[in-house]
Amino acid sequence: MNYPGLNYSKNELSKVMKTNYDDLINFITDPVFQKLFSEMMSLQPNERPMFVHKIWLDDSELRRRGLKVPEGILIQTSAFGDRRPTLFCVKKFLPEKYHDYGKMLIGPSTMILKMTKYLSI
Repeated sequence: MNYPGLNYSKNELSKVMKTNYDDLINFITDPVFQKLFSEMMSLQPNERPMFVHKIWLDDSELRRRGLKVPEGILIQTSAFGDRRPTLFCVKKFLPEKYHDYGKMLIGPSTMILKMTKYLSI
C-alpha cells in the first residue's frame, strides 16, 4: 500500500532509509572519522567552530588526514529552526525517487548519542 500521493510504500521507504542510515553510521564509525571527532571534542567549546571550518568543511584537509567522504554523503554546517547553531552535520540525500520525503541527517548531538554506542569517547 502506497502513501497517499506518493508512489512508494511505507515498507519500501523504510528499507531505503535504513540503507542510507547504515551508510551514515558506517561513515561516522570509521576509525579516522572517530579520531577526528574525538580530536574536536577534546577542544574547548569555543575552539570547535574553527576546527569545523578548517577540518570538517575542507575536503582536501579531510583527505590529507585519511578520511574519504563517500559519494553522496555531505558534511556541512547547519542550524536548528529556532536558529540555534550546530557545529556540523553529516547528511545523505535519499535516492531521487524519494526526494519528496527528504534526506537523512545526523548532527553532532545525534552523533554523540549514536556514536557512543560504537565509540569509546
